[in-house]
Amino acid sequence: MDRLDPGSVEFIHNSFAAKTSIDSISGLVYDIAESKDGDLWFGTTNGLDRFDFVNNTFTHYRYNENNPGGISGDEITKVYFDQNDNLWVGTFSGGLDRYDPVKNIFLHYRNDPDDAHSLSNNSILSVYQDTKGKIWVGTDGGGLNLLNDKDDSFTIYSEEDGLASNVVYGILEDSQGNLWLSTNNGLSRFTPESGEFKNYSESDGLQSNEFNMNAYAQDANGMMYFGGINGLTSFDPSKITANPYIPPVLLLSVTQNGTELIPEKNANQQDQIILRWPQNSFEFEFATLSYVDPKKNQHSYKLENFDQDWIDAGSWREGRYTNLQGGTYTLRIKGSNEDGVWNESAKPLVVKVIPAFWQTLWFQVSAVLLVFGSVFTIYSLRNASVKANTRELERQVGARTKEIERLFEKTKELAVVEERNRLARELHDSAKQKAFAALAQLGTANGVLPENPQSARAHLQEAENLVYEVIEELTFLIQEMYPLALKEKGLATSIREYVFDWEGRTDIQVQVMIEHERRLGLNIEQAIYRSIQEALSNIARHSKATSVKIKLEFLDQKVLAEISDNGCGFDLKTRQNGMGLRTIRERIESIGGSLYIESVPECGTCLSFSAPLQSPQVHEGDDNDESHLNHSGG
Repeated sequence: MDRLDPGSVEFIHNSFAAKTSIDSISGLVYDIAESKDGDLWFGTTNGLDRFDFVNNTFTHYRYNENNPGGISGDEITKVYFDQNDNLWVGTFSGGLDRYDPVKNIFLHYRNDPDDAHSLSNNSILSVYQDTKGKIWVGTDGGGLNLLNDKDDSFTIYSEEDGLASNVVYGILEDSQGNLWLSTNNGLSRFTPESGEFKNYSESDGLQSNEFNMNAYAQDANGMMYFGGINGLTSFDPSKITANPYIPPVLLLSVTQNGTELIPEKNANQQDQIILRWPQNSFEFEFATLSYVDPKKNQHSYKLENFDQDWIDAGSWREGRYTNLQGGTYTLRIKGSNEDGVWNESAKPLVVKVIPAFWQTLWFQVSAVLLVFGSVFTIYSLRNASVKANTRELERQVGARTKEIERLFEKTKELAVVEERNRLARELHDSAKQKAFAALAQLGTANGVLPENPQSARAHLQEAENLVYEVIEELTFLIQEMYPLALKEKGLATSIREYVFDWEGRTDIQVQVMIEHERRLGLNIEQAIYRSIQEALSNIARHSKATSVKIKLEFLDQKVLAEISDNGCGFDLKTRQNGMGLRTIRERIESIGGSLYIESVPECGTCLSFSAPLQSPQVHEGDDNDESHLNHSGG
């Protein structure tokens, strides 16, 4: 290592060899910093070295992966003491370290890919503390980092924010608080309060656009020095001012597919151009007349009534618009010089586009009227057709309704006939036979009365019993035809009472289950009641059953019924349309319900039906028909 002797202005070579018994600097020296106590710290290619002038001794700090408090790497690129004499050590690939002399450990700041607020890059090129005490870190590819001392997080500034390059070699501060950053692509002036960057390049007088690591300094007068690949750049930052010149902005040409719409010499004096469909496109060229550094001139343009925002053209000086709709537009252009001083008052150009005939207002209004007229005509014709179809449907529905009513009346007549036949069978099979038996007993009593009064009395008693049974059966038949209890007690109670009497007459046990019982319309209750009567009558005559289950369930919209027995059953193919089942089906369908039959020979029979809680059609005279049956039965 060489040391400059200020007195003799001579360099002393390998100066530490004279003070120590061995050459103790570890490798090539990248950076040197002096602490307040006078010790020298050396950043080398082989670790961090500390020389104690009092004791003439070296202390070496080397990277050890097993020591978490050790230095982060052996290639030390930056050594820096802040205003509080804190030592900051930048490494080539291990991040940034801060030395804690009390604990003799290094605290680490490293990049975490999962944390956007960590150090942006682990390759450190520069560290600087500004006059406000803020620590700034320049990295090799990660831009400029600001350390937030409250939580040790970082705020990052990069090329996306306007920095000249993400490789930041040096950092210096001027008297206005601006930071000057030497980079790999020129010099940047950064204003921390506004976050704005102003960049300078070789065209501004720099030695080149590329600077070097640790090649920067500032003297007591504020002069700054930055070294690069082509020498040294020095300047007084207080004398670097913006160019106040507001440059003229001119429209140079307006063309359409390369053909001039305006003569080039008159382009900037033209007030407007007129385009006609389909030639509704145009190109234009413009220029900002600032010649200090023309490459840095910036441009923006906007076609009012087409663009929402200004189009940033950068240093490009041409624009193009295609397929413009009919209307009036205004082209505005603005430009700035190399220091960002804008001229926003350049002469505008009015662009009128004559649309195709189908884009004109009169055509569109006519088309709308034509469409509405066509729609109205189609609607009127369609409406007339619908009305005609509706009338025809109403006629057909009326005819079908009359036919259905006729069939319904015919069905009622058949039901009446079937009811009369059933009553005739009941009277013939039971009441009539018992009446004949009573007459026979009376005849026998009459014959033996003169000779054996005691024997005649027994025959008379038997005849009286038979007459009472006939009366009882006739009473049941009358109740079957029109149970008075149905009006007074409702369907559920009437079924329970009827089943109780039916059990006594048939010796067949019946289990009745009724859920959520409620009152229904009399015609519905009567149809269900008579259907259950008919089902039980069929069971008594044909099934040879010993038990019957009746289930009745009242739901929100309908009533469900099920009558099942353990009798002999039958073949549905041969007896499904028998008179008894047909009568039940017609009764249920007359109130809008449906009947289902399940039966297997020797396995019993199950009848189930469902009916709405309100009959779809109540015919006048239903009660009169039932009364007629009662009288006929009598």
